[in-house]
Amino acid sequence: MFFGMITTVMRILVASHNGHKIKEIKEYFKHLDIEIISLRDIDFDFEIEETGITFLDNALIKAKTIQSFYPNHAILADDSGFSVKALGNEPGVNSARFLGSGTVDALKNKEILKLLEGVIDRKAMFTCAMVLLTPSQQFVTQQVVYGSVSQEIRGTGSFGYDPIFIPEHTTKTFAEDLEYKAKVSHRSKALMEVLKYVEYLAE
Repeated sequence: MFFGMITTVMRILVASHNGHKIKEIKEYFKHLDIEIISLRDIDFDFEIEETGITFLDNALIKAKTIQSFYPNHAILADDSGFSVKALGNEPGVNSARFLGSGTVDALKNKEILKLLEGVIDRKAMFTCAMVLLTPSQQFVTQQVVYGSVSQEIRGTGSFGYDPIFIPEHTTKTFAEDLEYKAKVSHRSKALMEVLKYVEYLAE
């Protein structure tokens, strides 16, 4: 529950049902006396329509919608996506809904590789907009990681578009090098900024 200022936050409600994401966030906050809970933990099944045209728009929509149900909690929400320059920066904000809601990651990755057949410029980036809302505070950050699209699906250690994304300064995809991903990914950068903000207010 949230009691007044953020320095006394005991719980952060993360606007996600994604177990991978929750695990990652818990790892970042494990040294603080803060409980991280997911929408699955509280059986929250209200469908939130992500109608924004930017990642930040959608992150704010999720955070504010959940805050309307739980006004005394700290809410952490993010919207992330994969953008390919040669495809007009698609799928972008539609990354999760690319090829239709419920389409498995492998099919999305195969389709992008198909669309890029013969394309020389394979620049791409991951973006993460993250919002922390409390009854009295709002913190926003947006982080990116640049790279390129691989020629084939490589690696099985991750999810989403990771098997076709090669970040700068390496030759491996995110799915092939989880340790490197943890250091440079868009979400890890955003989480670091949120963590620094929480620690700053807690001092």
